[in-house]
This record gives sequence, C-alpha cells and structure tokens, in this order.
Amino acid sequence: MSIVKDVNVNGRSIIDTRSLLLYLKDDLKTGGGKYVASLGIITDNHLDELQAVKITNQKTGGRQFRQVTIAPSPAGTKLTPEKYLDMGIEIGEFYYDMGFQVFIVFHNDTDTPHLHMVINSVNFLNGKMFSQSKSGLNRFKTRCNNVFAKYGLDPIGKPTEMMMDTVVHEMSEGFDCLELFDEILADKGSYLSNLCSEPVTEHKPLYIPEYAVGDYIVCSPTQPRNYFNPDSPTPWCKLILYPDNSWGVPNNTFDEFTHHLIRFMNLEDQQKVRALFPQRKYYRRKEISGKQFTENPDFFLNNHCEINVLVESEAELENVIAIFNRLRYIAEAEKAYATKLGIASMAQLNQLGVSANVTTDNSTTLNVTIRGKDGSEQTINEFIDIPNKN
Repeated sequence: MSIVKDVNVNGRSIIDTRSLLLYLKDDLKTGGGKYVASLGIITDNHLDELQAVKITNQKTGGRQFRQVTIAPSPAGTKLTPEKYLDMGIEIGEFYYDMGFQVFIVFHNDTDTPHLHMVINSVNFLNGKMFSQSKSGLNRFKTRCNNVFAKYGLDPIGKPTEMMMDTVVHEMSEGFDCLELFDEILADKGSYLSNLCSEPVTEHKPLYIPEYAVGDYIVCSPTQPRNYFNPDSPTPWCKLILYPDNSWGVPNNTFDEFTHHLIRFMNLEDQQKVRALFPQRKYYRRKEISGKQFTENPDFFLNNHCEINVLVESEAELENVIAIFNRLRYIAEAEKAYATKLGIASMAQLNQLGVSANVTTDNSTTLNVTIRGKDGSEQTINEFIDIPNKN
C-alpha cells in the first residue's frame, strides 16, 4: 500500500521553516539538488517567497507550514526519479489550485523512494490560513490514488483519518519523524499476511510420486499438458527427488513435448527431430540447509526459469528460434506479486530482529549450445527478462 501522511511538525518561526527546507533540499537526498520542484514559487529562494506571502497578508505568526510525506508502494514498478518528481507535482497541484504555494522534493537516500511536500500556511489568493476538513482530506486522498493509479502504483490502504498525524512533533526532535521509518516498515510487513490470507478454494499438488529408481523417486505432474496450447503454464515434465532432499529437472524441457508431436510425422522426420533434441538428462538443484541460512543472512526468492537446448548444427538453429518465439514470458502481475513477497519477507524479518536482505529473481534465461561437426560446442546465453531485484 502507498502511504501519505500529514506529519504534524510544530514549526512556528521563519527559522523553523529554514531548517526544514535545508533538510529537505540536502544534496545527498535529492541527487545533488536535481529532484526539487515548486508550485507558485518563481525563484530558487524558496524561503523568501514563502515568507513574502505571509508578510503581505500580515500573518507571520502561528503555524508556518504543513509537511506531507508521500511514500508510494514501489512493488513491480520501474519509475525514474524524474517520474517520481512529476508525480509529486501532480499531487501538489491539488493545493496549488486552492491558492497555496507548494514545495516538493524527491528523496532516494533510503530503501523506499519517497516524496516530501511543504505547503505554505497562508493562501496567496485570499490571505487565509491553511485549514482542511475531513471531507477536504478525503478529496486529497482521492487525488493521490488517481495519480498513483496513473503511474501503476498501489493506492492508499488506510482510512482517511489516519493520514493526519495526531502526535505533535517539535523541531528540536529532529527530522526522523518526517521519514515515517516505522510506519513504512510495518506496512511492508503487512504485505506478507495479506498475501498469505488470500482465499484458496482448492489445493492440488503439481507433482506426485510415481515410482522409485535406485535411491531416487520419479515424480509425475498431476495435470496433463495441453499440447494444443504451447503457452499453457501447466507443468508437464517429470522430476526426480534424491535422498539428500535435492531434486532434479530435465536439462531439455522440450523432450516430452516433442515426443508427442513427432507421432504425427514420418520416420525420416522423426529421426531429424530426435537428433535436434537428444535424450533427456537430469541435473541437480541442491536444497539450502537451515544452517546455511543462519550463516548467510541474504535470502533469495527464485522465480527464475532456465531453458537449455542442444543444437547439432547451425542449420537447425531456425527451428529452435521458432520454438522460442512460442514461449510464454512471465506476466507483469506475476513479477509484481513476487517482488511484493520479497519486500514483505524482508520487512517481517527485520521486525523479528533479523537483519536480512531478500532478492527476487523473475528472469528467464535461454542457453543454446551449438555443436559443430568437429565436436566443438559454443553456448549462447540470453536473458529474456532482466532479473527484478530488491
């Protein structure tokens, strides 16, 4: 969920405003001052222009500003800092259209990219002090959600009244209250419970043990492959389980698919296809033990798909390419779901006192090995999708 909160900072003087602007405009937080924007402020002297409106309307006392922190949910998005700043400007126009100067910055110095928005407490159109009813805050929430949807981000998931800070923060306390560290961490941790609580109508295992060969067990998929739909995600190849809890998958996942197709070919064509896809072999994928997890606090959510194909001659390469063109890429929604799960897992581990990083890999890799007449081999590796990492 995205978080938007009006942090109740008790700034009562021009010195407080200056301190706040210096903190928000810090070069280390704003990419050297690149990610700074304003509405209703013409020059780079933001403080003087905000103060000029107060002096003109003879309202230099009382609350000097409102400070709103905007932390959009980053799951599954690839927004640039410039896009984040554009988004902040669109949200800030809500108050600018009412007659309030707005100062906006984008901070990328924390794990969660976020925006800060400072609103002048005096209206430059009518000279009135800033005041916002619950209905007005609800309209602001709607504006934020519409902008978030435009940029492919999650909406605000909390009630409107929770967007207002009930605790008054003194300037002497510092500026950590503006960053919403605890609130953002708790929100990320809630992803995991939300994902796990999704209703499941029926659970069907993808594989069941079929028979034992030596010290390992051969497992078969529970659902048949739809051979008339190459994009079907249903598993269709067997795998094997070893005594040490590792498991093996075929290094050529086209073997069974091809086996069913060649039944409709003549014998000569069948032999050509069999030469293109040789006999299947299994390779191991080792399970990681609990002890290894303890020693290494970095967790890895593997959603990676790897396809290995052996081509006996360059002439057959076109046939392989034709098959590749029929492969189904990982859907964007599936990538976003996996990324959310990674973020939520890391947040919940941190809440339990375990400092761990979680990386999610949503990539697909093609490994094509071309074998020459002299027996030499050349392998081509290509990423269909770049890994999505947190």
